[in-house]
Amino acid sequence: MIGSPFATSAGLPAGHGPIVQICFITNDIPASVAEWTRTFGAGPFFHMEHVDLRDVKYYGKPVVLDESIALGYWNDMQIEFIHQHNDTETIYTDWKRGVRLGVHHVLVNTDDLRKTTAELVKQGMVPAMEAIVGLGGEVTFFETHHPFVPFLEVARLDALFGPLFAYMKRAAREWDGSAPLRPVPDQGVWSKG
Repeated sequence: MIGSPFATSAGLPAGHGPIVQICFITNDIPASVAEWTRTFGAGPFFHMEHVDLRDVKYYGKPVVLDESIALGYWNDMQIEFIHQHNDTETIYTDWKRGVRLGVHHVLVNTDDLRKTTAELVKQGMVPAMEAIVGLGGEVTFFETHHPFVPFLEVARLDALFGPLFAYMKRAAREWDGSAPLRPVPDQGVWSKG
């Protein structure tokens, strides 16, 4: 029996590694975190207000994006909530306006965003938004043309994020249910490993 060519295609998202994050758009991060922790028992979430994103482009057009996020872990799966503060047209605005609901995107990591982008474009995915991450790295969001997971985020993040995410995972494993939404501590706290 011949297997599906999609099962092993390196050009498709599964060929680039596992999904490491599921993201939801919200107009109220504290309420979303409270609901998530009550329903699923996952947390705590770390709030990053007015994230430093640079050179944001929406379908190639420069835009000013003002967003805050909260990141937490459900075992090894990162859960993200995004709140866009301004009304700039972005990939988030349909959710912000309540036109669409549910999962917004999933994320996979890459070591070479240019190469991964080229491979995904060959497979028919359309780059919808891209940005430079202020802490170090870059991201591109692709249209998936799938109703249940509309966008795929591909991220190339600098090494700094490894200790930060490890700190968040430890916090989830050790969480006693208190302070479900909290600020990210100073780098000296989480960069020690």
